[in-house]
Amino acid sequence: MPLNIKQIILVLSLVAAKNQVSGSYCEIFPPEGDSFDGSEFGFIFVPGAQIKGEMYGPLSLKIQSMFPGKVWVGLTEGWFGNFPNPLEVDGGIRDCFSKAQELGLGTNRVYEAGHSLGGIVLETWAKDNADMSTGIILYGSYLANGFGGNGDTNVFPVPVLTAMGSLDGGALSYVTREARESHNPELEGKFPVFVIDRVNHGQVASGELPDVVIERDVDAEVDGEEAYKRYAEATIAFMVTNSFEDFAPEIVEEQLNKKQELEIFTDEFLRPFEEMRALETNEDGTVSLWAIEGQKIISGASEVSIAHLEIVNDLVEFSDLGNKPTIEGDECEAMKIQTWGLLSYSLDPLDFGGLLSADMIKAKYKLEDVILEKMCEETKPRNQCADVNAKALELALETADEVARERYLSKGRQLVFGNDSDPGWGPGWEYTFGLGYTEIDEKTVQAVSTSLISEPDFIISSAAGMHYCDLLSPYRALEWIYITGVQHGKEFKKLK
Repeated sequence: MPLNIKQIILVLSLVAAKNQVSGSYCEIFPPEGDSFDGSEFGFIFVPGAQIKGEMYGPLSLKIQSMFPGKVWVGLTEGWFGNFPNPLEVDGGIRDCFSKAQELGLGTNRVYEAGHSLGGIVLETWAKDNADMSTGIILYGSYLANGFGGNGDTNVFPVPVLTAMGSLDGGALSYVTREARESHNPELEGKFPVFVIDRVNHGQVASGELPDVVIERDVDAEVDGEEAYKRYAEATIAFMVTNSFEDFAPEIVEEQLNKKQELEIFTDEFLRPFEEMRALETNEDGTVSLWAIEGQKIISGASEVSIAHLEIVNDLVEFSDLGNKPTIEGDECEAMKIQTWGLLSYSLDPLDFGGLLSADMIKAKYKLEDVILEKMCEETKPRNQCADVNAKALELALETADEVARERYLSKGRQLVFGNDSDPGWGPGWEYTFGLGYTEIDEKTVQAVSTSLISEPDFIISSAAGMHYCDLLSPYRALEWIYITGVQHGKEFKKLK
């Protein structure tokens, strides 16, 4: 696995220090014309990894040309190895301030922006230099919750805009959480999150992009000029509404309307993610509704019998996964089934580069033979965990918006499900953490669940009549549709 963002920051800072680099510098683009006699703003850009600062000129100058007032642009360039890092960021930004002052430009209302890695580096700078920032804009980046981040509060010394393309293959997973956190009324709307329609991660910049960006991204669906316009509109709406006292009321009203339009689109875009997340687990992480639905599917019971089944689920830690499912009630009458589950998540201590959905749901069920006998139904061929997984993908496809669904079905790697793998003993199931994925061809990936079945006449009666499953979460299935299944330019083993 490649180095994550914060590891890259540390390594480059140490290398830069060892080589005694002079630091990044700033290229200034003064505002043109005298169409506005109000306050003057500055806009300073910190680039992403392996992308030269000047490649952000088209977006920055688009913001300048569309801005309802005067704004000068500062592009930080000359970074060591073309990697923004904490050792150079202060010098680069201060060089922008210094050169702006030399040109007689205003420096008391300045917004800084960062793309991807540049956003993370910018955060580290802005925390300690809030007096030099009116606010920051994070493109394809976000206020991290991991080590050294902001917890789950999104509290920050200055207002922050998170602008994420709906086709951002590298960071889209995190935007659902960020949007939810931004809705906290205590934050007073100072930390908005906007999903930008049909643009990808790389379209913040221009020119030839590094392979690492292309490989993780999703194909763009608008050209560069339109992408710059869409990112610029979001940026300007944030800047104007955050600094509303410096603009005429009609300008503020126009930008408030644009901000509301972006918020409505963002909420609607993220609705499927929130719905699938709610099935994966409730807010306090104690119940999985999908684990309950999985027992219904596994049981093979008729709709009439299902209606008489009360299925409950408790999510537990691994240490309590030894709990056994139970079934209670009079035969042929209402029954109660107690199921157990565990959500398995990827280790993501630095809060970057992964998916927020569970890798899988480990679910412990009663065997369908036992349920059908109790409900006085005839025994049927057993269902597999694969049948539950197929339903999860089907549900995710139904929930996805039409555009994402069509994109996945026409261009994406189609996810199919092979027969379950049964190791034949308890630890073989307990110590499996993730479905097995195999690339069948460039358009098809097969997922296989590990399962464990104990027959009704199993010698240990307390463990008899069980069906354990590793399940695909509908939330992970949705992220496959929107992200993993449509990323391009990389081997599948690097996608998972």
